[in-house]
Amino acid sequence: MPGILAPSGVQVVEATRRVVHAPTCPDENAGGALAQGGHVAPTRRWAGGSATVDRMRAYIDESCREQLPGVFVLAAVVVPTPRADQVRAQVRGHAQASGARFHWHAEGSDRRVKFLEELAGFSLPAVVAVAAPIDPQRQERARRKCLEQLLWELVQRDVRDLVLESRQERRDRHDRAAILAGQKAGQVPADLRYAFEQPSREPLLWLPDVVASVVSAVRAGLPGLSLAALGPSVSLVEAGDAT
Repeated sequence: MPGILAPSGVQVVEATRRVVHAPTCPDENAGGALAQGGHVAPTRRWAGGSATVDRMRAYIDESCREQLPGVFVLAAVVVPTPRADQVRAQVRGHAQASGARFHWHAEGSDRRVKFLEELAGFSLPAVVAVAAPIDPQRQERARRKCLEQLLWELVQRDVRDLVLESRQERRDRHDRAAILAGQKAGQVPADLRYAFEQPSREPLLWLPDVVASVVSAVRAGLPGLSLAALGPSVSLVEAGDAT
């Protein structure tokens, strides 16, 4: 893509690149609260470029395994805007009986299997950046390296909207700094939009939670999981050593 520079050291180790181009439709969060299955979603505070009607949106979450040598994973699942409401409604069906969100590390095997089956059926593109080995005391360094690679990969797929799981303002600030640095370096376009959201309010953030958790478990050598469980549209990118 002209004008966008690749970060140094990009190495794609597994890639099935199926980019979905979304047809024209309204931006689901451009104009205020959106009714979703009887719930009203709060207006999302966007930073960056202005809204357009034909954007795809990437939902981003992390997983970290601290046991040495350690691995840090940052996953983005890309949802075309026309499919967002339908996918969101189906994902919300995996909430706990109490209404609590689906969270991979808190779920039993049966619920995990059912969610993976649903996820694979969506056939949504996912991009996953992996940093290894890592220093468990410097997880922000690992996350930044992954975010830099992830941003570049998403830009190549014409993704300009990001929703990142909020880690509270203190740590969200680190992600903002990384995005701004990428824009200044010419690696991230100026029209990129991004926002931070809680997974309790945005079920689509449950998707990258599952993808990141599965990839980190596989990379850590844990038994019983394989990348095939995520479906055919997952691309892995190495972000390198983050010690």
